[in-house]
Amino acid sequence: MVLSEMEMIFKIYSFFFNGINFVYVLDTLILILCLILLFIYHNFKKIILKYNNEKIDNIKLKTQLDEFERFFKTFINSTPDMVFVKDENLNIKMVNKSYLDFIERTENETLGKNDFELLPFELAQVCRESDLKSLNTCKLIRTEEKVSDNKIYEVIKYPVFLGEGRIGLGAFIKDITETKINEEKIKEINKNLDSLVQSRTEELMKTNFKLKVEIEERKEAQENAIKSELKFKLAFKLNHNLMAISTADDGIIVDVSDSYLEKLGYTREEVIGVRAIEIFRNNRREELVAQIKGKGQIVNYELDVWTKNGEIMSGLYSGNIIESNGVKYLLTSFIDITDRKKLEAALSVSEQSFRNIFNNIHDAVFIHNIDGTIIDFNDKVLEMFKISEEDAGHLSILEDYSSKENRFKIIEGVWKLVYSGKNQLLEWKVKRPLDKHEFWTEMFIRKVNYRNRDAILTTVRDISERKQAEEKIKTALEKEKEINLLKTRFISTVSHEFRTPLAGISSNLHLLERYYEKMDYKKKERCFERINISVKNITFMIDEIALMSKDHSGKLDFNPMLTNIEKYCEEIVTDTFTNYSIDIEIKISINSNIGEILIDRNLFKQILVNLLSNAIKYSLESNLIEFELNETNDNQLLIVIKDYGLGITKEDMNHIFEPFHRGVNVEAIQGTGLGMSIVKRGVDMHNGTIEINSEVNKGTIVKVYIPIRK
Repeated sequence: MVLSEMEMIFKIYSFFFNGINFVYVLDTLILILCLILLFIYHNFKKIILKYNNEKIDNIKLKTQLDEFERFFKTFINSTPDMVFVKDENLNIKMVNKSYLDFIERTENETLGKNDFELLPFELAQVCRESDLKSLNTCKLIRTEEKVSDNKIYEVIKYPVFLGEGRIGLGAFIKDITETKINEEKIKEINKNLDSLVQSRTEELMKTNFKLKVEIEERKEAQENAIKSELKFKLAFKLNHNLMAISTADDGIIVDVSDSYLEKLGYTREEVIGVRAIEIFRNNRREELVAQIKGKGQIVNYELDVWTKNGEIMSGLYSGNIIESNGVKYLLTSFIDITDRKKLEAALSVSEQSFRNIFNNIHDAVFIHNIDGTIIDFNDKVLEMFKISEEDAGHLSILEDYSSKENRFKIIEGVWKLVYSGKNQLLEWKVKRPLDKHEFWTEMFIRKVNYRNRDAILTTVRDISERKQAEEKIKTALEKEKEINLLKTRFISTVSHEFRTPLAGISSNLHLLERYYEKMDYKKKERCFERINISVKNITFMIDEIALMSKDHSGKLDFNPMLTNIEKYCEEIVTDTFTNYSIDIEIKISINSNIGEILIDRNLFKQILVNLLSNAIKYSLESNLIEFELNETNDNQLLIVIKDYGLGITKEDMNHIFEPFHRGVNVEAIQGTGLGMSIVKRGVDMHNGTIEINSEVNKGTIVKVYIPIRK
């Protein structure tokens, strides 16, 4: 019967540790230990009932049972979670204080009653269904129940062996309202983050598309301008000038070129023999002719004329006096620049449009040569780099805008690739030239033709926020890996360490159950002593785990109270050494003049017990441990614990306060690896310090300093 109950406990233990998070592991472990203690309690009770004829021994057993029962009730009442046990008829058999507070009843009002007598009908009906499900299937079940609009509880129900073939029901109820709220908050944060990332991605895609369209439009405008300019040059090379010869005295037209007739819209018969002013219809011509006569010539004087159909033609008017056969003539040339005038107007509009687009792009844009000399830049450069327009163009991209962390040869190599026609996209750390502030950017680099020469166009986008988001995600992933690793190590270590005392309890109970009548008093006492030591070891590990659980959940409180430090230390030292059956001498030196000081008794006990236990376990063949309690000159409590055992390696010293870390030279010795991390946390909570000096195979000296407050 003992083995089957133990197997059931281990099955429940394994079930709890499958797929739950780290903090739940700690709470669930406390529940498992409740089951273990309940199991021990029932087996003690069976032994007493079986051998009630031996009065002397029975009285001692009953006393131990009463003490154990008080310990058990104290233990379950200390947990903030609700615990109760029901008999085979689903009447309350045992209950802790948290459950009584929840239903607002006393223990006497609760024991022996069922849920329908204690709870509202709807809640009682839900509880009865889950009770029957666990009893009928003999399996552990876990549910989440919403008791009110504001409270959510995790309910774990499991079969309990009550003895004599009877199976009752145990329950562990935990308030997970805050956990659920936090989970919802995390989900909302993740949702908002996803929405922000998606929104930013869409915005960037739209910006990139708009930029591509604008670049294509600008390229098309540049190509059109080049085509227009080529047409103009072609027209100029073909000498489409309006050439005319007229008499110098009265301005009668003698001859004109074909282009003259073609562009002004006249026939040759309509202009020959007619005064030129009647054809040009510009009174300023007479003024220009007078200047030609006076200076001998004029060159490229801008003048507007009218064609036959009344259109205005702009041109450059040149003229000089020639003489033929003693007669002076005026040779004039009118270069038609009407198209060029229109083109210049179009180019002015195009340039203005280009500047508007260029300056309103969300990214900073540089146009520069292959050596980094800046040719042009947009207004975003001034905003991004916090610099004036006057300074911006005189600085070097490599020396003034680039972080010193960058390798300049890399960017120079990139520029060469771009010049060969290969566009480049890269992340680059830049700096502001004036305040030297550095930040990450994304640069898109391409070769362009700018004002009829090859240049490099570099688009710079600030990606500081994206980099920060990437770092946060990376940090979160690293933290998640660390938590998963800690969880794995925790489960492996604790699973191994709890088996040893549980196996000791099981084997000794088995011996008592089977050979109790044949044992003498000393053998029985030895069995009970071993059981008691195992229970204390389990209790100590429970305290360590509970303390660690509170610390990880942020609920570890510091509750100092006035304590006679000399007496308290003596009690802890004595109690610690009684838990070990090995023969070790302890040399105690305590200053009896310290008196009462403020300490957190629970944390202080964890500090001393862990340090003393380590000194005992790792002493090996040495049989001496030294303990000193004193007061320093600067009003600090000094605790010194010295052993002559294994010692700590230099490598392990760097990780000594990490949870679950165990030294390379102590693998064969029992331990969880939690002790020194708990010691460090306890010392920190007292605003103290700890010093450790150790030499392998010679021993370790631990000094703890705690400020004295009275």
